[in-house]
Amino acid sequence: LWEEDAAVQLVIDEDELMIPLEMGLKQLQAGAAGCLRVSERWGFGALMPAGSPTLRGADVWIELVMHEVINPPEASDFADDAARLEFAQRRKEQGNGHLARGEVGGLARAVRRYAEGAAALAGCDEG
Repeated sequence: LWEEDAAVQLVIDEDELMIPLEMGLKQLQAGAAGCLRVSERWGFGALMPAGSPTLRGADVWIELVMHEVINPPEASDFADDAARLEFAQRRKEQGNGHLARGEVGGLARAVRRYAEGAAALAGCDEG
């Protein structure tokens, strides 16, 4: 599907990847490589966010190389309160979107988005 040396940016926990691929990616650290087998029992859904087939009971092997890991910002990473508020607003909108779709993992994803937004707001000045 892709050129061997072409890097693809993937975002975990955005409901864009099949669940086994997300679980495999969560096990890798930056600079690590691995091979993931997804059995036909779990091989359902889009393998990648765009440009890939939707799988239905497929048995696939995926070679992974984790080039870089970028975590969501911490409260101390924001330059000012305006940046914190903007981040919290984006997380709220993402959470609302997950709830609106009514998907199985949507509630848990929504709660994580709201928690990230609340944590960012915890660093705001009260003044």
